[in-house]
Amino acid sequence: MRQIPPPGLRPNCLLTRYPICFVHGLKNIFCRDYWHGIPEYLGAHGYAVHELFGPWRGPHLARLDAFAFEFRKILEKYDKIHIIAHSLGTIDMVDLLMWPEFKNKFSSVTFVSPPFGGTPFAELGLMFGEKLFASTNLTLTSRHVAKMIERFSKPSDVLIGSFISRPQKYPLCLGLRLQHKWLTSYLRRKGLNEENDGLVSLDSQLIAKSLGEIFLEFPGDHNQVVGSGPWPNEVKTAHSVYLDHAIFLAEYDFKTAQ
Repeated sequence: MRQIPPPGLRPNCLLTRYPICFVHGLKNIFCRDYWHGIPEYLGAHGYAVHELFGPWRGPHLARLDAFAFEFRKILEKYDKIHIIAHSLGTIDMVDLLMWPEFKNKFSSVTFVSPPFGGTPFAELGLMFGEKLFASTNLTLTSRHVAKMIERFSKPSDVLIGSFISRPQKYPLCLGLRLQHKWLTSYLRRKGLNEENDGLVSLDSQLIAKSLGEIFLEFPGDHNQVVGSGPWPNEVKTAHSVYLDHAIFLAEYDFKTAQ
């Protein structure tokens, strides 16, 4: 776990009541800055921020245990926490929201690019065996995610929202152009809505609407929504979007505390 203190600043209690914890999705050992400086950016604006680190591969339960361990340490100092989770991390959070020990411990959970209908890349991964990327092959399959969503029961005291990554005509980041092309072709052949963010279809993400109250769209792909460029000059960067969201969450905390 890496805590991001505001450099040269103290957390501004007028802006933040509970810390914001960032839960990453699938990444590899070469990924050194998953969120592309977004936690640091919020920290510089006065927010108490924690960036969590779980296993980059392995079974679903190992990731849950790793994130739960870090939550416990943070909750030794705070009554509650906010969660912003991306991709595979959103699936982890659906499970952790139902753990009895975390009842009344989450103020909000924001799902970013949630693959709640699974992703064809997980099915493709199964062709190479379960040992290579077990978290991709098993956790992200449509069958596994469907069972998880079916048993999910939303806590009444947690604000749940979603950021949907929807690039449309937005210029894709270089690292996802090939995947976006393949997934578009795959969905078209299946007779499905071909809109996708390079790794997850739009329809898979839209399932999040049934789980929460807040629903926002980000005009970028699966990587751009966590801070990877490029961005057109006339469009807000992901960093600015998350700052707006943090301000909203802080206002929500104070309204619910009154």
